[in-house]
Amino acid sequence: MSHVGARVKRHEDVRLLTGTDRFTDDFTLPGLCHAAVLRSPHPHERIVGLDASRALALPGVYGTVTGADLLQKSTPFTVGIPNPPRYYAAAIHKVNNW
Repeated sequence: MSHVGARVKRHEDVRLLTGTDRFTDDFTLPGLCHAAVLRSPHPHERIVGLDASRALALPGVYGTVTGADLLQKSTPFTVGIPNPPRYYAAAIHKVNNW
């Protein structure tokens, strides 16, 4: 593997830095939706309930995903240690803002 650790000349830098190339955000596809993440302003708070009704009532909002939704539809991330803590993609019972 002669390329490992070797300097590689990058050919895309000039196009990206001058704005003549396209970034992922430049593409528009039919039915494309955007996502926004709402983070808690209170670190390490217990989650006693979430009401997404106000967000769902806004124009252009197609849905929400909460930690409770993830708990029902996914499994925790594996971390490769015996008896790992249960990590999900969103907070379930307690906010963990670091």
